Amino acid sequence: LARVQAGRADMAIGAIYVTRERRRDVLFTDPYLQSGLVLVTLAGHSLRLPEGLPGLRVGVKRRATGESVARSLEEKKGIALAIVPFESTDESFEALKAGRVNAVLNDYLNSVFIIHNRYAGEMVLGRGLFGTYFFQRNDIAFPMRAGLTGPCQDFNETLKQLKRGGVYGHILEQWLPQPPPVNWERVLLIAGGL
Repeated sequence: LARVQAGRADMAIGAIYVTRERRRDVLFTDPYLQSGLVLVTLAGHSLRLPEGLPGLRVGVKRRATGESVARSLEEKKGIALAIVPFESTDESFEALKAGRVNAVLNDYLNSVFIIHNRYAGEMVLGRGLFGTYFFQRNDIAFPMRAGLTGPCQDFNETLKQLKRGGVYGHILEQWLPQPPPVNWERVLLIAGGL
């Protein structure tokens, strides 16, 4: 992402969140997924969220969205956390398994994938009133260098074609162990406004 922002790359590929701050520096394609930040705990130590947060040692990936959200929970919401930054997501999950942290704040899709492939039955996602608890939800899209409006529009048209033709749905079924859950809070807000 930093290389795209600096103009040294045309596009970045990965699970990159669309944020207001990032939109100032780069173009984003249309979102291709929605994810967000969740808390992962050991299976025998599941928490009800957000009530179970105070006092936790929370692992985060250094300089990632999880770290900034954890710091925001401390500063803006007054929730006492011990934030433990790691250089990689894998390190934070290993620390959770070893008991060096109580939980990991990480991307939903990435967490589901890691749990499914490495820690099935050992780790779970934190739950709230409406199922999996999201600290924030984010669209995921590909950032492109500012000024590449034409290629960005071409990409968006191709993505629409993949969705219409069913290829997009097939890819999701093939590669995601489980689809992102419904955002019930948003559904209720929309339904309440009708």
